[in-house]
Amino acid sequence: MPKGGDWTPLKNNATNFVREGGQGSISPGRLLGGYLQANGGAQALSRGTGGGGKRGSSRHGIGSSARTTITKLGGFLSGVASKGLDNTLRDFGLDDLIGKTATEVCSGLLQEFTSEAKTLDEFATRAAFDNILTDLFEKDEQYEDIEDSINQALDEKGLLQIMGEFFGHYLYELFCRDFYEDWQKKVGANQAKNSLKQVKDCIFSEVRSKLVDKSYNTSDWTGKEGQELADQIMQDTLNIFGVLS
Repeated sequence: MPKGGDWTPLKNNATNFVREGGQGSISPGRLLGGYLQANGGAQALSRGTGGGGKRGSSRHGIGSSARTTITKLGGFLSGVASKGLDNTLRDFGLDDLIGKTATEVCSGLLQEFTSEAKTLDEFATRAAFDNILTDLFEKDEQYEDIEDSINQALDEKGLLQIMGEFFGHYLYELFCRDFYEDWQKKVGANQAKNSLKQVKDCIFSEVRSKLVDKSYNTSDWTGKEGQELADQIMQDTLNIFGVLS
């Protein structure tokens, strides 16, 4: 974890938060706002330039992997809704996944839509995408049921909220990697996990209450329009936490 600058007050607040069990003056929202600021802010992350650090370092380019994956997720979900799972898999060159088990479909999508987890950004992106797939359909489902499960999720939440939840998972994974080990040493595993649960609950409560527009869509997720929309959704999602206290 970096030192100095916005990281110093953030670390102090994080220590107070976990030692007080989240019941003190530092709220989960305030902690998340400080975490975003220390990483360059919502705009930097949505441009793929967050995290600070020198080029080539593990913290340089936080957000870059997430913004790439989210355009693929947007195209995949829109495709399933408009032309079905079989045709969408063909569009992505994943014909070999047609008819396979849900576990195999998940594995194939994870391999195609995310990079190998060599950096902090790539790790968080891969974990977030895996969580979203689990949210969309059960991994023990039959292939024939996957399309219905995805469409049901789109009907209930809308594309915008699902993409917002992807960034929620992404932010949570980044936060865990930066703080869990230190928290565990200071207060033990149980209290560290309980404090992380408060952070996670805050993230998803805010995302689900504030990202409710079900009409967000584009027909060109592979082009400039899709990337611009994905960047805007990422920034809008992260901005939620920039104003919490």
